Amino acid sequence: MKFVVAIGIEDCVQDVLDAVRPGYPFEVRSGPVKNTAAGCDAELISFPLAAERYGADPKKHVAQVLSNPRNDGAPAIVVAIPPLEVDATGKPMAQGMDTDEWLAWALNGALEALHDSVGDLDGVTVLLYLEAVGMAGRARKALDVIESVGLSWKNR
Repeated sequence: MKFVVAIGIEDCVQDVLDAVRPGYPFEVRSGPVKNTAAGCDAELISFPLAAERYGADPKKHVAQVLSNPRNDGAPAIVVAIPPLEVDATGKPMAQGMDTDEWLAWALNGALEALHDSVGDLDGVTVLLYLEAVGMAGRARKALDVIESVGLSWKNR
């Protein structure tokens, strides 16, 4: 499995590029999804976005694998990361997890669902568009977590 980490917010692109260390096991791209998804088999996105675009039906703490019939430039497989409970303001509650723990939990849940759907993830390229999972403003932390999760899946 390979990750392609993408970001479209121009103000955040340099932060992401500055945070990339030599040896990171993923590629970084910038621009809109239709320009960054080339060669990707699946995309991980937030549940609200998946519900709006692809008809995801949120089940708390469960990722959902969907097909993309929209021909919108995104990969053919879309994985909605597991949603969390929200507080009264609509902000996700991370059940006592810090940002790193939540992202690792969400990525692992999404990859488990993808694995259950397509089988072996060897050779699968997964697009992780930072805005689409709500991590654009925390790119530096996100890259370390993505690296850790990717390596743990590689060693399975």
